[in-house]
Amino acid sequence: MLRFNAMLKRVVKEIIRDKRTLALMMVAPMLILSLMYFVFNSNNEQNLKIGIDHTVPSKIVDVMSTKDIDYKHYQEGTAKTHIKNDNLDAYIQFHNKKIKVTYKNEDPTKTAQIKMIVNQSLVGEKMNLLTDNMQVMKEALKTQSETLQEVLPPQAKIKMMQQMKQPEMTKPTQYEIENAYMYGDADGTFFDKIFPVLIGFFVFFFVFLISGIALLRERTTGTLNRLIATPIKRSEIVLGYLVGFGIFAVVQTLIIVTFAIFVLDLHIEGNILWVFITNILLALVALSMGIFVSTFANSEFQMIQF
Repeated sequence: MLRFNAMLKRVVKEIIRDKRTLALMMVAPMLILSLMYFVFNSNNEQNLKIGIDHTVPSKIVDVMSTKDIDYKHYQEGTAKTHIKNDNLDAYIQFHNKKIKVTYKNEDPTKTAQIKMIVNQSLVGEKMNLLTDNMQVMKEALKTQSETLQEVLPPQAKIKMMQQMKQPEMTKPTQYEIENAYMYGDADGTFFDKIFPVLIGFFVFFFVFLISGIALLRERTTGTLNRLIATPIKRSEIVLGYLVGFGIFAVVQTLIIVTFAIFVLDLHIEGNILWVFITNILLALVALSMGIFVSTFANSEFQMIQF
């Protein structure tokens, strides 16, 4: 029991002395959870922004109006122009009984909400028209019935009721919905939204970790000290490490990005070259930071803590 208590005290004291381990155990989980909370809930309280072209009938616009949607009306211009300039989530146009909805599709959740709103609006417009027709029919039948009761005898009333004309009613318009997407397609998911972030994260994380641990191993095994004892300059050592690891960091980045685009079918809007350039620069920054941070670590575990 005494040996157990001694061992317990030693482990507890070591952990208490290691502030980075304590921070990693106590603070890091809360920090990561907080970051994820703010990232994934950043757009939940924002209202939908929908642009309405002047060609859209007012009866459809009236049915769509809700307090949670910010509508903007336009007299001219293209859908993509208004979506980019005013940061709209969708733009609605109307032509020849066809409703064209252009979605920004940056957030698939918002796209699904707008689709539901448009479909509900068309159903609501038909229900309003049906209610109006029922009211017209009711008033017409009431008027004709009162007239017959005042003028005709009973037998003639029955005959006239059979031959009575139905009042003219407005037939509901059959609208066709055409969907267009500024980014992605109809099969877009939430993973498509965070996919670019994950690519940058993994490129940075692995380059940072591997380069830092590799240089740390060179230092702990004495290889770096033997290099410093030679006539080589310190700047040449640092530059050699940067270029040497940089070559493999660039190759790793090219493999990750190529796999994400062509195998996992990541949607790219614009020049694909900028995707490679951005991630290569990110990898080089991670490489520099990994080499710099490794000078403050005494073990691989401390490197991971950074």
